[in-house]
Amino acid sequence: MALFGDERRFGWGSPERSRWYRWFADPGERRLHAPVDHERLSRSYAAALRVATGRHPDDRRAQQLVDRLAAVSTEFTALWTDHDVSWRPGTEAKHFIHPEVGPLELDCDTLVADSDSQILLIYTATPGSESADRLRLLGVLGDQHFVVPALARPE
Repeated sequence: MALFGDERRFGWGSPERSRWYRWFADPGERRLHAPVDHERLSRSYAAALRVATGRHPDDRRAQQLVDRLAAVSTEFTALWTDHDVSWRPGTEAKHFIHPEVGPLELDCDTLVADSDSQILLIYTATPGSESADRLRLLGVLGDQHFVVPALARPE
């Protein structure tokens, strides 16, 4: 919750509940991720959805997600028409720019349920790294946001 914010704010039936939907439909979703990762993540999200819909072609909810994404994102539509199915769960480095603790370089392990219905992402930092220190700090801060008041200017 501290890294991504409270995702419970999205209703269970809303498309915003899907990280895939938010990635392609809400430009603000990308602020947390370093720009160097944007293209790779876009391709990965589209390919992962292509794999899931290929394994379960009769899944009405997945097809609705694809249709919604195609309606709101030309980027998604272009990636979807590539028919990329290269996504494989595993470990990859992800770079974040957190508004409270700054840059984080984290390893992301992806675990997928046998049914493909759930994906669990586990983020870790290299022990002893600056990212590990920042991640620990984020664990203390939780989802609190701090506003630094403007310093008074001398007259």
